[in-house]
Amino acid sequence: MLRNALATSLVASVSIFLASCQCAPTASQSEDPGLAISEAEIRELMDQQLEDWNSGSLEDFVAPYAESTTFVGASGLTVSRERVLANYRLGYPDPASRGTLTFELENVRPLGSGAAIVIGQWSIDRGEPVSGWFSLVVERAANGALQIVHDHSS
Repeated sequence: MLRNALATSLVASVSIFLASCQCAPTASQSEDPGLAISEAEIRELMDQQLEDWNSGSLEDFVAPYAESTTFVGASGLTVSRERVLANYRLGYPDPASRGTLTFELENVRPLGSGAAIVIGQWSIDRGEPVSGWFSLVVERAANGALQIVHDHSS
């Protein structure tokens, strides 16, 4: 009899717990569709970066990076937009070293409300082509603009 009472109590507790879980909104139910990042917005951001790089403006190229961005590349981890810019200035000090940059986007995937991951290939033509892969985490900033919060380029 005690066993039946415990079993009944356990079933009732689990039922109440499951019912309360169903009432809480899931992440997808609570997301703000106004924050969603479209592939067209990502392409616009990337096209602007190409224009900035190819015109020689490294400052404008890194402008979409968040102030506290993280960048992982061949030389390790860099934290902050200013340090990322300093590294680009060191590695690409003149038009000949910058060459002509192109991107090929392979995948743009939303990560929830106001964020997306972007995977693609980059290539610089400067006599001998140099190329690699990148993955970016892009978020919508409080002002509505897109910002790159993480870049992993190889």
